Amino acid sequence: MALIPIDPHDDSRVTHRISLLNGRKYHYVHGHPERRSRATILLIHGFPDLWYSWRFIIPALLEMGMQIIAPDMIGYGQTEMPKVPPETLSSYSWKSSADDMAELMKQLNVPKVIILGHDWGGVIASRICIYYPDIVTHIASMCTPFYGLMKSYVPVEEVVKRFPSFTYQIAFNEPQTEEGLKSNAEISRFFRGLHRGLGDEFTGQIQVRANIIKSIGDQPRGLLLTQKDLDYYVEQYSQNGFHGPLNWYKIRLQNYLDEKDLERFTIDVPYLYVAATHDVATPPSMAFGQAVFIPSLTTREIKSSHWMLVECPDEVIHILREWIEQVCMKSQMKL
Repeated sequence: MALIPIDPHDDSRVTHRISLLNGRKYHYVHGHPERRSRATILLIHGFPDLWYSWRFIIPALLEMGMQIIAPDMIGYGQTEMPKVPPETLSSYSWKSSADDMAELMKQLNVPKVIILGHDWGGVIASRICIYYPDIVTHIASMCTPFYGLMKSYVPVEEVVKRFPSFTYQIAFNEPQTEEGLKSNAEISRFFRGLHRGLGDEFTGQIQVRANIIKSIGDQPRGLLLTQKDLDYYVEQYSQNGFHGPLNWYKIRLQNYLDEKDLERFTIDVPYLYVAATHDVATPPSMAFGQAVFIPSLTTREIKSSHWMLVECPDEVIHILREWIEQVCMKSQMKL
C-alpha cells in the first residue's frame, strides 16, 4: 500500500521544531520511527523548495526504522533569512550551511548521520562530509553530481560556457528576478512554471540570461503539485520572498575563498548518486568523472525530471531502501 505523504501542517508522524544554530533560527521537521531508531538521516532540500520536498520519502524512511531530520535551509521557509546587505553573502555559503547542520546534529545528540540531498542539498551533503568527516557515514545525492572543491574562482558567466544548462543562474543573479517575485500571484506562477514533470506541457523558457519570470510564462499547475502543495509553498515563500533562496546563486566567490586552501579532495564514505534522465539543470552527463573523487560510488538512474522526489517517489524509495539495507546497515561503522 502506498504511503501517505507528510501533511505540511498537521501530521502525527513528525514534529516541527525551532533551534538556534550558530546564532541563526532554523526550522526543521523531526520524525521518529515507531520502534527503536536504526540510524539517523538528515534530509537537505534544494531550490526552490523546502523541507516539504521530502514529503513522500519521509514516511518510507520512518517505516525503515530511520530517525529523520529535515530542515528548511538558510533563507528558506520558517528558517531565518539574513538580509544582504547589511549582512554578507557568507551567511549563505556552503561552509556556513555545513557548520549549521553539524551544530544541529550536535544539539540533537546525533554523533553519526546519513545525509540525503536533492539539488543544492547534494552539494551541502558533500560539504558536511568535507568539513565534518567524523559525523557523516553515508551520502545519497538526488540529481546533483559531486561538485569538486573550488580551487579557483570561476564567475557564473564562465561556468555557463561549459555547462549551458546553468544559463538560468545568470538570470537568478539579476536583481529583477527577486523584484519580480514579491506577490503571492507571482510566487505561485513561478512554482507552477518550475515544478513540472515529464507529463506536463511547458510553453515557457527557463534557459535565459534575464527576464526569467516573464520567460517562464503563466503555466497551469502541473502534475507534481496538488493545490494544497502549491498553497503551502506560496504561504511559506510569501513570508520572506526569494531574497534568501536566490542568494544561494550568488556565493561562488565566498565558496572559493572557503575552499581554495583545503587539502581534502575525496569523499571517503559510501555515496549514492541517483540521476534523473530528463533533468534540464543537472543532466546525468554532468556526473562524468565524479568517481575519481568518490571511491565508494553507487550510481542509479530514474526516468524523471529534476523533481524525482515527487514525480517518482516509489522508484526513489526502492533505490534508497536497497542502498540503506545493503550498504548503510551492513557498514561496520557505528551509526
